[in-house]
Amino acid sequence: MEIIKVTKEIENPLFKRKEIQLEVSAEITPSKTEVDKLLSEKYSSNPDKIRIKRITGNFGSKRFKIEANLYESEEEMYSIERFSKKEKIAKAKEPAPEPVKEEVKEEKLAKESIEEVNPEENKE
Repeated sequence: MEIIKVTKEIENPLFKRKEIQLEVSAEITPSKTEVDKLLSEKYSSNPDKIRIKRITGNFGSKRFKIEANLYESEEEMYSIERFSKKEKIAKAKEPAPEPVKEEVKEEKLAKESIEEVNPEENKE
């Protein structure tokens, strides 16, 4: 896969991003991960800051049009773009803590504090 030409490149200071349209030649439709890699190499950016909007091609053609947004930071991207539930889960860096474990810890702490107050009553 190689870039034929960059059709449009607009700097958008309001959203703190670069809006890019380009044409690519490839044998098959490129995946989003391949396009992320290509754009990150061309613009010397982290692939996590790139949001691919669309990849289109005509039947039988080996040319594909790609629209993407290149953000300055991940925080800006997450505050502006909409993500599907699958994408949100995949991009999550840390899994959410389970509340059940916290409740168990609180119960253990409560039992330990009761045992410290009345050590003789709990042994019987």
